[in-house]
Amino acid sequence: MTPTQEFAMVQGKARGAEGDKCSACEPLESGKDRMLSFPERGERKKRIIICCDGSWDGLQRPMTEVESNVSKLARCVCPEDRRTSPPTPQIVFYQPGQATFSQETSGTDVVNKIREAYAFLVQHYVSGDELLLFGFSRGAFIARTLAQMVIEIGILNMAGMSDFYEVFAAYQLCVKGGTEGAASARNFLDHYRHSGQKELRPVTEGTLKCVGVWDTVGVFGLPDHFADKYRLLGFKDRKLSAQIKYAFHAIALCEARKDLQPTRWESEPSPQDCDHPGQVLKQVWFPCSHVEAGGRIEEYDDVTYMSLIWMVANMINYNLLAMNEEYLHGLLSVFWTRVQRGFGLYDPEGPRRYCLSSTARQFPTRWNATTKETIHRSVFSSQELIPGLEKVTKEGDPTLIEELLPFEMEIRNHLDFLMKEWAIHEGHRVGANEFDDWPGQDSWYREQWYKNFKETELGDKPRTHALFLDLLTESSWPVDTKHVKEEMISSRRGRGHTAVEDAALRIIGTPID
Repeated sequence: MTPTQEFAMVQGKARGAEGDKCSACEPLESGKDRMLSFPERGERKKRIIICCDGSWDGLQRPMTEVESNVSKLARCVCPEDRRTSPPTPQIVFYQPGQATFSQETSGTDVVNKIREAYAFLVQHYVSGDELLLFGFSRGAFIARTLAQMVIEIGILNMAGMSDFYEVFAAYQLCVKGGTEGAASARNFLDHYRHSGQKELRPVTEGTLKCVGVWDTVGVFGLPDHFADKYRLLGFKDRKLSAQIKYAFHAIALCEARKDLQPTRWESEPSPQDCDHPGQVLKQVWFPCSHVEAGGRIEEYDDVTYMSLIWMVANMINYNLLAMNEEYLHGLLSVFWTRVQRGFGLYDPEGPRRYCLSSTARQFPTRWNATTKETIHRSVFSSQELIPGLEKVTKEGDPTLIEELLPFEMEIRNHLDFLMKEWAIHEGHRVGANEFDDWPGQDSWYREQWYKNFKETELGDKPRTHALFLDLLTESSWPVDTKHVKEEMISSRRGRGHTAVEDAALRIIGTPID
């Protein structure tokens, strides 16, 4: 089967998969009244934020109900940025990542997901708008594919969406370069750009404001087992286009599966053989697995949140998006209500304790000006480092260590302060006294912890910590404290107890001197 025949077959599958149609695509085909009208030129510019979720890990395990980092980021975006005059509208499209086994192995769902996100751009984009694309795993592949497609061929108008599969097939044939039919595909696209009512609108420089992704994997953005089955999908190369102003890539350090190698960007040198002026590329390694990088495992939220905090910190630091700070504080309440081990620490006695001792991935040990990879500081907080990381710490190459941004510093300082304040109050330990005597009254614990919390500087931030206060007041504290203490020391999670009990007993069981 030739590449052209292969793609034509997938076109037919995608068109025929009625059960896979999305509401965002239907208006483009049916012309129903609920179709969004295309904005007139001359309207104030806006930001279009595309958030693509999903995981190639879906082939091995069902997706949980845990909200991912992509969905959390999407919820953090304000409807408009009031820092500008006039305010800049920010419209968000969120695409969930669930797919069936047959869809993922055939590529049908991937093509439909690309079409769905592209259709949102077609409906809303006018010249002068800013595009920001985000994604995790398979969603990262979709986001990066969309960005490159928009840069290389442009954005269809509404009338042209009926030909999306033909346009996408032609684009993929052009991307592969030497494949059969590439010349005819280029001719098709050239003709389409001047075909009257149906057109491809080129985007101006500065349109692709940002692409932020979590753990893109595979040689060309596809896992090895998937790329072999569907040859025409995948990146042409790893080059980061000069038209993308900001590019952020959170990479998982602790991934043992060899077919999930990270797909790094490579910065494209300018004709003067230097970096593009003003372009920002950050590819940062975090102490987590592939699934944890996307925030898909709630149990170990202290590491899954690290890359989210970093991504949000970059949005704030470079003034790329107006973020809903109240919602952000609500998200980060998890830090005040769960067991804390410090900034990005794994539990040294928990079930993940071996994750940082080995990896199937090649992480940087020296600065690479092409990929600009760095290692997040939280990696070095772990008690057991992957072989090779010790060399990085000993040599002390400052270019390899990702410095914390102001928002990250704010979160870390709150965590450090909270842990010390809970464990030490006015110079005395909370919990066991110097003779290791444990009070038997559960009311004593409630009274002491509530008193200590109210007297800290964090007590005057009810917006952030209301959840903690509510749980602290309503919790049923255990009477058999000695038994709970022993359980806490052995499990380090205090399973079966509320979040507040979990946090309190963690500190009581291992007080900080």
